[in-house]
Amino acid sequence: MYTASMLRELITSTQVLAFMGSEWQHRVRRVYRARVIGRLDEATRLSARLRRSRPWSVRAQLLHLLIGFDRVTVSAAARQLEIVLRQKPDSAELYRLLSVALRRQGKAIDAANAAAKVAAQLPSDGLAQYTYGTCLLEARLFTGAVSVLQKAAELDNDNADFHASLGLALQGSGRLHLAIAALVRAVELKPKDLSFREYLASAYLLDAKPDQAAEQAQIAISLDAHNSVGRRLLAQALILDGRTHEAELEALSATEIDRSDSCAVAIHGAVLQALGQMEAAETRCKQSADMEPRQGLAYFVRSRCRRMSVQDQDLLGTMVDLAADQTLDPSELELLHYALGKSLEDLGDFKEAFRHYDLANEAAYTSKFGDLPFDPAKHRENYDFIRSKFSAISCQREPAFEDSLTPIFVVGMMRSGTSLMEQILSSHLEVSGAGEQRYWPQNFRRACDPETGRVDFSRVKELAEGYINRLSSFSEGKRFVVDKMPNNYMYIGLIRAALPQARIIHVRRHPIDTCVSIYATQNPVRIRWAHKKAHIVLNYQRYLSHMEHWRQSEPSGSILEVQYENLVTTPEPVIRTILEYCGLSWKASCLRPEDNQRGVTTPSLWQVRQPMYQTSIGRWQRFEPWIGELASLSET
Repeated sequence: MYTASMLRELITSTQVLAFMGSEWQHRVRRVYRARVIGRLDEATRLSARLRRSRPWSVRAQLLHLLIGFDRVTVSAAARQLEIVLRQKPDSAELYRLLSVALRRQGKAIDAANAAAKVAAQLPSDGLAQYTYGTCLLEARLFTGAVSVLQKAAELDNDNADFHASLGLALQGSGRLHLAIAALVRAVELKPKDLSFREYLASAYLLDAKPDQAAEQAQIAISLDAHNSVGRRLLAQALILDGRTHEAELEALSATEIDRSDSCAVAIHGAVLQALGQMEAAETRCKQSADMEPRQGLAYFVRSRCRRMSVQDQDLLGTMVDLAADQTLDPSELELLHYALGKSLEDLGDFKEAFRHYDLANEAAYTSKFGDLPFDPAKHRENYDFIRSKFSAISCQREPAFEDSLTPIFVVGMMRSGTSLMEQILSSHLEVSGAGEQRYWPQNFRRACDPETGRVDFSRVKELAEGYINRLSSFSEGKRFVVDKMPNNYMYIGLIRAALPQARIIHVRRHPIDTCVSIYATQNPVRIRWAHKKAHIVLNYQRYLSHMEHWRQSEPSGSILEVQYENLVTTPEPVIRTILEYCGLSWKASCLRPEDNQRGVTTPSLWQVRQPMYQTSIGRWQRFEPWIGELASLSET
């Protein structure tokens, strides 16, 4: 099986071969194949023979240098090409070879400049446009890469590689849904290509679609049972779907298939952490970082295994040095800065901790959204659409599942205590937890007839049936199942119409504590408003308005309001009220959510393993000088 670096070499060789006649291609392919699979002596011998066969050919001499095994020979090739180009400044072929040499030296922008010459001279050549686009992609110039790769795909719509690279460029520029469409096209054209399946699975993970991600990962595994990447992508999909025990098996399998896969080891650590096995998780993260120090995931997971102490100064120093390396991918920098923020907060250095939270959010937005700006008008349109469609329908409901499951929806702003609420409820013998189900955010528009735009009650019933069927897989034979997707507060009108037997618990926390926690917490999926303080304030204000709307439009008492601060300071009377509202008997086990052994995959996974504590109350005051626009929420 080819490694990622070997595949890059094959791509390079393919690009070089495209500019050669058929007489040369077989010989050069033999050289590259020998080099890629590690037969260096054979590659050197074949390359020298090729050069001797054409002693008068500049191309033969340059290819011999390009096949060199280190940056010294590649650099020599680049210098020789630049000399020859002064004599032949219009040679597209030589510029193409120069771009290959520069890419192999890690000079992505210089390579893009050379490839641009080729693209300009050959505007109707799809491969020339593709090469230029992939150079821009490697240089992280995503907007330019999208434009050039779209042209390549238009010139050759049946080239799977063109669509796959376009998908990666679109994803890097923040246009995720278009990226998925391009990657789907690549998979349709080359259904047995492992890389394309893996790219598509990763995009689905970022789009919070674990079912689709798992499907692509499973296909990749079926194509190659010894594919560790497919196994770890499947593990990530299962984590996102709340199936932690299944995820642990897949992650462990990935590490056994490829013991050098540091990412698989870190993901295995993340699963162990979700299962509450903190010491084992930290051990795995140490192993992963030893295998590949230049990463963020292992350090991030490790930072959440426990509180950092003064004994961890060496670890912090390593993370600080690594986070200063701007050549790292923003997704890695995001994880490193969140880890540093949390670690320095543990140590009481609140100013420096918040500086790293600022840097983490900058990297997170770049990683997930590229250069796409946040659109407040579009953000508001979503709220307005939901209110206009689903405000009046809940009074027209008919019980559809009287003897079936009883969902308990825990809603509110994220970071308000919803994970703790789920742990408390699922500590009851009659209740199971389903984690954060994305069913309603991803399906609410299906309640409307696509032609008229009106709510169709037959569609609402279908949604209810689909939801109950999904929830059944998490019920463990129990009647009550908790869905703690905080964002379900958006859809209360639709949920009450579809599932009149459901219980809805709204958890509120001090607004600035909530929003500082949002800002200081990494989220694996895309939340566009969550990375700038002003946008967090805007979303919080709309959340308050939205909840007030449901209070006015829904029957009195249909939504139970729980204040987080009251829950953690006087837990027993608050929990008794919660259980009574749900129709559950009193169980003392609900006072000890830290004893609950179910898997937890939300960012609160460490906190909910602790006895209920009050130290998070007023947390925002530690950061008061640096919270900026968040301070305005003190009036809400």
